[in-house]
Amino acid sequence: MAALRKSGVGGALLTAIALTSWACAQPPESEEPPPPPSQNQIEIKEFGNLQLKGEGALLAEGAIRAIWREYLLQSDRVEGSTKSGQYLFSRGATLTTDGFQARADQIWLDTKTRQWRAENGTARLSPQYLQSETLLQDLFIGGARLSGEPDHITAEEAHATTCDLDHPHFVWISHSADAVPQQRAVLRHVKLRVLDKTLFSLPYVVIPLDERSQRNTLPDVGYSEEEGYYLKYALGYLLAQNTIGNARLDLMQRKGIGLGVNQNYRYGEANLYALNDRSRGSRDFTGRFTHQRIWAGIDTNTLFEFRQNSYLSLPNNQTWNFITDWQKPDPQGQVSFNARINSSKTSGFENRARAFALSDTRSIGRMQWNLSSELFDTENFNQGERSNKREEATIQTRFLYQLASETPYASDLNAQLDFNRSIPIRVQGQFYRGLERAPELSLVGRTNLPSLASPRFRLSVGSFTESGFQTAIKTERYSLDLQGQYRSNAPVRRPSPTGPSTPQGPVRPSEENPTVPLLINPFSAPIGFQTLPPIPQRTRPSSQGLSWNYGFRQNFYSDETAQYLLRSDLEQQFAWRAQSTFTFRWNYLRPYGYSPLQYDRSGFYNQLSADLRWQMGGGWSLAAQTGYDLLARSLDRDPWQSLGLNILYQREEWLRWRVNGIYDANSGRMNNLLTDLFWQFGDSQLAVSARYDPRRSKWGSVYARLDALKWGRVKFSSILQYNGYVNRFEGRHFLITYDLHCAELELRYIDNPFGFRRDRDLMLFLRIKALPSASRFGYGQFGQALGGSGETF
Repeated sequence: MAALRKSGVGGALLTAIALTSWACAQPPESEEPPPPPSQNQIEIKEFGNLQLKGEGALLAEGAIRAIWREYLLQSDRVEGSTKSGQYLFSRGATLTTDGFQARADQIWLDTKTRQWRAENGTARLSPQYLQSETLLQDLFIGGARLSGEPDHITAEEAHATTCDLDHPHFVWISHSADAVPQQRAVLRHVKLRVLDKTLFSLPYVVIPLDERSQRNTLPDVGYSEEEGYYLKYALGYLLAQNTIGNARLDLMQRKGIGLGVNQNYRYGEANLYALNDRSRGSRDFTGRFTHQRIWAGIDTNTLFEFRQNSYLSLPNNQTWNFITDWQKPDPQGQVSFNARINSSKTSGFENRARAFALSDTRSIGRMQWNLSSELFDTENFNQGERSNKREEATIQTRFLYQLASETPYASDLNAQLDFNRSIPIRVQGQFYRGLERAPELSLVGRTNLPSLASPRFRLSVGSFTESGFQTAIKTERYSLDLQGQYRSNAPVRRPSPTGPSTPQGPVRPSEENPTVPLLINPFSAPIGFQTLPPIPQRTRPSSQGLSWNYGFRQNFYSDETAQYLLRSDLEQQFAWRAQSTFTFRWNYLRPYGYSPLQYDRSGFYNQLSADLRWQMGGGWSLAAQTGYDLLARSLDRDPWQSLGLNILYQREEWLRWRVNGIYDANSGRMNNLLTDLFWQFGDSQLAVSARYDPRRSKWGSVYARLDALKWGRVKFSSILQYNGYVNRFEGRHFLITYDLHCAELELRYIDNPFGFRRDRDLMLFLRIKALPSASRFGYGQFGQALGGSGETF
C-alpha cells in the first residue's frame, strides 16, 4: 500500500480518472477555438429503419452508426431531435474513438450543452487517451449512473480497476463521486476489494486532479530502524470550493504521533507538521508556505520555510528561510526586487543572513543598461555571543551603446561603461572588497581584417581598486585586448573533456577557448554581465583539420608599470578509417612585464599534448592521452602528464567491458585502475564496477547491481556497494518481487549505514502495476543515488 501512497495517486484516483474520462468523451473546454456549428450535430451514417417526425424529431432502429465530432456511436435504437440537439441511444449503445471504448444500456447526449448521462456503463481507456503520466496500463471503469457536463461529473456506484480479467483481482468501488476535471474529485464510501474481499473502507476521500497538488491518500505501513513500526495515513478534505487539503496522521512506534496539514489555495499552499519525538525528547515542527500571484502587473513569488528539531535533519537544529521576488516586466525590460532572510541554529552556533537586491534591465533604441544594487548583512553567534558581523552594499552598473553595426574597419562596434563597487557599512573583523571599477570605459567590436581572421578587440581605460583583507591598490589601466581564431576548411574535432595541465592543475575548456582557456580572461566583466559573445563550440569531425586560437593583451598602469600577454593554442587532427583520430596540440601562455593588479596576472605554460582514438575492429577500441611540459626542466618539475588509457570492448549492445588506467610516466608506475562490466541477459541485467589502488594494493570500491533476475513469478534485484579502504559496505539493497498479474508484492531491505543516523528499513509493499511508484531502492538517506563510475553506473 505504501507504494501507492508514494506514487502520488491512489486507487481512489482511478475512479476520479474514470469520471474525468467521461468528460473527455465530450471534449472539455480549453484554449483551442470552438468547433464549427456542424460539429455540434450528430450525423447518422447507417440505420435499418428511420422515421422522421415533426419539428426535427426522429426515431431510428437497427444497426445504427452515427458520428459526433471524433467519436463513433453505435446502438440498435436512437431517438432524438435535430432541433433540440438531444439524442438517446439504447439497446447496446457504444461510444468509440482512438484509445477509448465505452458501452452502456443507455447514453443520453445533448450536443448543444454537451451534457450527457449513461446508465450501467463500462469503458476501457488507454493512458494515451487520458494523456496521463500517472497511468501505465489501460483503465477499466464503470458505474450504475454517470452524468456530467464539460466541467462537472457525478457518478453513483462507480468502480474502477486496471486488471484486464473478466473477473478482476481487485476493484475500487465508490458509492458516489463528484469531480471537476483538472481540479478535484470528491468520493464517498470508498472500498478496495481484492479477490472478492474488502481490505479497507474510506468514508471520505478528496483527490486533487491537478498534478502539482496531488497528495498521498492511502495508508503506508512498514518498519524502519529510526521510526520502528509505523502507520502513516493522509485523509483528504475540501475546505471550500477549489480549496483542497489533507490531514496527515503518523503513528510511529519509536517516535510517537505526528500530525500534519497540507492545505492548497488559489495562489499556493501551506504545509504544517508537528511531532512530539519521544525517542529524542524533543518537539519537532516544520512548516512551509508558498504564494504566487500577479498583482497590478507585478509577478510575485514568496516562500517561507521553518524547521525545528526534525529527525530527518541534524539533531537540535532550527532553521527558517524567507524569500520573496517581485518583477515588473514591460516592453523595454524589467525592474526586479528580491529579498532573502534566513537563520540557522544548532549546538550553540547561530548564523543570520539578510540580502536585499534591486535591479533594472532595459533596452531602448541603441542603448542598453543593467543597474543592480544589493544590501547584504550577515552575523554569527557562538554560545549566544556575536563573533562576526558584516554589513555591506554593492553596486554594479553597465551602460552599452551601439555605435555602428558595420564600418570599413570594424563591425559590431559598441561603447561600454562599467562601474562596480563594494561599500562596507559595518564590519566586525576583516573585510575583503575584491576588484572595483570606478569606472571603466570600453570600445568593443570586431575588426574587418581577413589576414588576422577578424579578431575581436577591446580598447578600455578605467580606474581600478583591488582590496585585500589589509591592503588596497588603486591604479588606472589602459588596455588593448585582441582575441581571434583561425580554422582550416576541413572540420576539426571537439577536444577531449580534460585538456592539458598547468602546474596548478588541469586546464579546463571554456567558451572563449574550447581547447585551453586563458587563466585570466581578457574579456572578463563583473558578475552578471557578458562582454562579448562566445566563440561557438566545435563539432565532432569526419576528417582532419587545423585550428589556431590566439590572443594578445597589452595593459599600461598609472604607476608606470606595464604588462603584455601572448597566448597561442594550436591543434592539428589526423583522421583515418572510421572514427579513428590522432590529435596534436601546442598550448602557450606567457605574460611579460608586471601588473600591480592580481586580477590581471596570469600563469605561464608551454606544453605539448596528444590523444589517440583507435577503432581496432572486432568490437575493440583504444583511447590514450598524455602531454609534455616544455618548461619542466627550467622550473624543476615533472615533464610528463599522466598517461590515460582506455580499452573498450563492445561488439553487441547487450555486453560491454571497459578498463581505464592512469600511468605516471615520471615515476614509472600505475596510479589508478578502473574496470566496469555491463551484461544484459534476457530481461535481467548485471552491472559491476570496481576501482583498484595499485599504490595500496587495495580494491578501493566495488559496486554491483543485479536487476530483475527471474524465477517463475519471482524477481530478485540487489545492489551492493563496498568500500575497501574501511572494509565496510556503504550500501546493501535487496528487492524481491512476486508477480500477482495486475499487481506486485514487493519486499525491500535497505541498509545505508553511513550518515548521522542509521538508515535501515524493511518494507512490504503491494503495488498496482498500472500506477508508478517511488522507491528508495538504489538511493541513500539523502536521496543520492548509489553507484560506481562509468557510463551506466
